[in-house]
Amino acid sequence: MVESLRKIIDDGDYIAARKLANQLFEQGEQSDTFWILNAVLYQIEGAEEAEYACISRGLQKNPSNYELYFMLGNYYVERNLNQAYLCYQQAEYYCTDNSDLNVICEAKRRIKESGGCEVNPVSIVILSYNIKEIMQGCIQSIRSTCPREAYELVIVDNASTDGVDEWLKEQKDIVLQCNKENKGFAGGCNQGIKLAAPKNDIMLLNNDTIVPPNAIFWLRMGLYERETVGAVGPITNYASNNQALAQKYNSIEEYIKLSEEICVPLKYPYEHKIWLMGFAMIIKRAAVNQVGGLDTRYEWGNYEDDDYGLKLTKAGYELLLCHNSFIYHYGSLNMTKDIEKYGHYMRENYQKFIDKWNFRIQDYSSLKIELIQGIKASCHDEIKVLDIGCGYGAALARIKYMYPKAEVYGIEENRDAAVWGTYMGNILVGDIEKMELPYSSQMFDYIIFSGEGKTKGQIDWIYKHMPEYLKPQGEFLTDTEQEEDMSVLVNEDKYKERIMQKRQKAYEYLKKIDCWLEKKTEDSVASFVQLFLDTSFVRAYVPTLTELGYAHLFAFITFEEIQKRQKPQFILNGINIKELTKVLKELEFCLWEVEFQCGEDAEERFYDCVERYHFTPEAIKAVITAAGMFKRECYLKVALICLEHREVEEALLLLRYGEEEFPEDTELLGLLIQLCEKLGKNKLAEEYAEKLRCVQQ
Repeated sequence: MVESLRKIIDDGDYIAARKLANQLFEQGEQSDTFWILNAVLYQIEGAEEAEYACISRGLQKNPSNYELYFMLGNYYVERNLNQAYLCYQQAEYYCTDNSDLNVICEAKRRIKESGGCEVNPVSIVILSYNIKEIMQGCIQSIRSTCPREAYELVIVDNASTDGVDEWLKEQKDIVLQCNKENKGFAGGCNQGIKLAAPKNDIMLLNNDTIVPPNAIFWLRMGLYERETVGAVGPITNYASNNQALAQKYNSIEEYIKLSEEICVPLKYPYEHKIWLMGFAMIIKRAAVNQVGGLDTRYEWGNYEDDDYGLKLTKAGYELLLCHNSFIYHYGSLNMTKDIEKYGHYMRENYQKFIDKWNFRIQDYSSLKIELIQGIKASCHDEIKVLDIGCGYGAALARIKYMYPKAEVYGIEENRDAAVWGTYMGNILVGDIEKMELPYSSQMFDYIIFSGEGKTKGQIDWIYKHMPEYLKPQGEFLTDTEQEEDMSVLVNEDKYKERIMQKRQKAYEYLKKIDCWLEKKTEDSVASFVQLFLDTSFVRAYVPTLTELGYAHLFAFITFEEIQKRQKPQFILNGINIKELTKVLKELEFCLWEVEFQCGEDAEERFYDCVERYHFTPEAIKAVITAAGMFKRECYLKVALICLEHREVEEALLLLRYGEEEFPEDTELLGLLIQLCEKLGKNKLAEEYAEKLRCVQQ
């Protein structure tokens, strides 16, 4: 049928072609060839946004289809010559047909000769220090995924001792500097920047990374999004600065497979940052020339990337986190070998950062994820959001990424923090209680504020004076409680009415939840979880019904599982609230029996319950937390039961959850050390051994 569609398009009968294309889509056709032909039709029809969407869908099906990259290049020709050139370069890299290759190369040539293209190759600067096999894998991943004309490899070896420097000397395609002494991260990177070709952009890349196909291509597309972009970074599996994925996988292979879904065209892939993790960051050559290299005052490593981001931001450049680029990061393979040294330099470098920039960056960088999740809007809605105490605007930038048509505003008292949010949102500086606000009445759909760091008086002031700026259906998104209207407590009729209203609303939610659980589709699972992420719902209705309380607990149990696996079948057994309540109460009772030493039969009943209902360690943790038992002993006992049944990984997780609640418990730490050593998790064992030493001192 797809070939029939191609023939009808070639014959010029576009009306019949559109009819057949729609019919094929309804029948579930999803091949990359189908999306190519659909994009051609939309191009003929003049529907440019639909054309782009088809190209994107096609590359999601086949991220190495050169025809789609060529079509994407054609799409960008009238919009951004630099990005068009990059697309043609990628099409050339994947092309397997000589006649098509000539067409692609001709398109590239025309752009270069037009004088409007300023794309530079990228010099990939990698600091080498031991971990030879990991380093080899990193370089091989670049060689096998990037067009050779697009990059230069620059390696600086920081006095390695495992032979990696000898291997590097044998490579013919790298520029190499071998140091006789360790110059540190910033010093070594600066050497690499100086060795790079003078006109090339610079990519700082850790040696403990793997570059999947198309990851660097989409980073470069972000770098050339507009002239003001100074640096770009990818999302990853291991990073701070909110650059890490929420979902966790067990193997590198799973992450590389996931990258095929991530490294594709997105309409709105960029999130503003004021700094980017230095493990993988591309910096435009003009920006490097303007601000120079990394600051070597940050010895060994850490905070030199925060510092460099602020230098770029101060110079007027935008920094973009590219949500359509993923690079795998093993994470701190060298640094954390010496935990004491690592901790020392972390603290010392942070103080140097504060002394230099005059603000504590970590105190003003909250994304307020839990509050943002309360926004009930689609990505197409034109909403207005105010963040009170916005720091440098990290949450505003995340809202703009999630809701591209949003207008975002902020108020921040600390001028030294707020000054960095110039492109995050419209940020006012000052004390909200003393300043004249320029906002019109009923301006905002949402007003966000956190109670952290605010006095009761400040919170009361916001509740009293800010409602006038909310639209009639607008909402406060906050983690604080508003003072109750005391008249409700002294008026019996009002009190009964309030309670009955809440209970009636709660029963309506119960019906909805039963419907969602019965369907068990992806959408129904998402709706179920989203409801319980609504803090206003949880505060208002969950306390009114035992069943809803357990449903809330259930949402907590399953949310991590859904994030990890994105599959509805990982919901616990049960098709309605009543059944779920019964299941959870059964586990609670089994835990109670174990806690109060009701014999070996109790332990077997507990394990049978866990097996029968597929309870995860996260679920057990949630029930222990909710039941209010003697949590320390409970964690120890259920972990030991898991060990007896050879559920070693589950036992480790439960002990780790116990240690999180009781970080100074020597028995928990001792068991964790033994179990980690048994499993070969030596790095983790060392971390817990260091904690135990600190506790015992």
